[in-house]
Amino acid sequence: MKQKNLPVKTGLVGCGAMGSFLAKQILKEFRGRAVLTALCDHHEENRTRLLKRLKLRVPAKNLEETLEASDLILEAASQDAACRLLLHPSAGSKTFLIMSVGGILKALEQKPDLLSCFRGRIIVPSGAVAGIDGLLAAREAGLRSVTLKTRKPPEALREAPFFRSRKFPPLAGSREVCLFRGAAARAVKAFPQNINVAAVLSLAGLGSLKTRVEIWTSKSFRGNQHEIFIRHKRGTLRVTADNEPSPENKKTSALAIFAALAALRKSFDALKIGT
Repeated sequence: MKQKNLPVKTGLVGCGAMGSFLAKQILKEFRGRAVLTALCDHHEENRTRLLKRLKLRVPAKNLEETLEASDLILEAASQDAACRLLLHPSAGSKTFLIMSVGGILKALEQKPDLLSCFRGRIIVPSGAVAGIDGLLAAREAGLRSVTLKTRKPPEALREAPFFRSRKFPPLAGSREVCLFRGAAARAVKAFPQNINVAAVLSLAGLGSLKTRVEIWTSKSFRGNQHEIFIRHKRGTLRVTADNEPSPENKKTSALAIFAALAALRKSFDALKIGT
């Protein structure tokens, strides 16, 4: 008699807007395939609030306990949290779904051979952009350049670490202002909560030092736009995504949250669509 598959023990790191959404979906959409065994958040009140809303009792609450109690870890916290998870001695053969993709770049800086010796799996959602499948195919064809041009409202960018040592430029009317132009490696550090897609493009393409990023703003911007320009030996790709900001977090696009759900679903489904 074939043994019935047990639900995957699933831990959540980060109980904010994105983490809360994923936790609800685990209970609603993946019942029987996944079970929440751990919730972790830097702010205990966030964890307590989510447990109350979900009517759950989960004893594991810190990062170490979450790793110990889970086979699948959903990270929706920060680059630092993602980096700590991947470099932790207990990471072992776990499966991670990483939302703060800049944390992967950070972990690779500290341990360049991380991916070659990693025994588990790291799932990276495409986030708020389209075209990752095309980029992966273009990499096989021979990439020549990858450029990301992002446009976001000023209120989503003002508190970025980039402006701790410089003033936010004055804005007038509908005039567009370029706030940043440089390598993805620098952009991800300067705008850790705004430019996660630059890290995704870096991992899928030429790396964080060769992936170019521009960040623009204007008083007239209301939504988030990501424009990707890809040149390869067999042609070019140009992809534009216009997104509404998440109602709970203006620094990220609402589509990024649904991309995490799609990636989670793909990890469970037998039919996996896309490159």
